Amino acid sequence: MYQFAYRTASLVLAVSTCAGATRAGDAPDRAPLDNVRILDPAGAWAVRRARDRAFRKLAEPGCQRIFSDFRDRAGRPLQQALADSGQTGREYLASLLFYDGSAHPRCHQKHIFAVTQPGELVILVCVANFAEIALQELRLATAILIHEELHALGLGENPPSSAEITDRVLGRCY
Repeated sequence: MYQFAYRTASLVLAVSTCAGATRAGDAPDRAPLDNVRILDPAGAWAVRRARDRAFRKLAEPGCQRIFSDFRDRAGRPLQQALADSGQTGREYLASLLFYDGSAHPRCHQKHIFAVTQPGELVILVCVANFAEIALQELRLATAILIHEELHALGLGENPPSSAEITDRVLGRCY
């Protein structure tokens, strides 16, 4: 029984590790861990869908250049902060935690989709607003998550404005 269970567990691990890859050596299509901690099923689904798309986009060299476009508060390019973390943009995205931020005062504004502070690994998602935009325009929802990743790496705001950051992400990644 032990040998059968061990082989079954090994097979399950091998299949789950390769899930999303289409050929040997391809990067997976999805973030390897579930970093979405949102209880609302529709909201969690919307964030996972946009996160997985962001994960795929961050495999593209053009999209990866977004980390060189901005600097942290100390003036370092975000690409340097990413290198200092020892992670790629995809790995950093997978390390972020997405929580329901619906109670956050900023989430009561219709045009706010997520909130984080520079250097924080927690993204507070304005679930109702985000789920709505993810259904209407997945491309924008994906850009919003990459935008929040930039803040997590240390990017401040005003300047650049929130719209400038998202526009740059859309330009690099789409």
